[in-house]
Amino acid sequence: MALEPVVTELYEVDGFFDKDAQGWCATVIDIRQDGGRVSVREAFLENGSLRTEATKHGTVGQVEGDRVPLRFEDGSVAWFDLKTRRLER
Repeated sequence: MALEPVVTELYEVDGFFDKDAQGWCATVIDIRQDGGRVSVREAFLENGSLRTEATKHGTVGQVEGDRVPLRFEDGSVAWFDLKTRRLER
């Protein structure tokens, strides 16, 4: 029996200092796995304040090379790279 891939990860993308916001701004990706289920939360933080967020729920697919498909309830698919530990964009 094959082990399920572990796709839990928290990371920041597109970070920058905004002089108008007087602080660090970034998109944060929070991927949480519970068995074969997965949730992906994408939030934009501006100087520590939450500006926008969206969460998708779905299932974890079978490993294909170094990638794992995440199939969401809305019909979309994202790929999680097991080497970089990031969603492919």
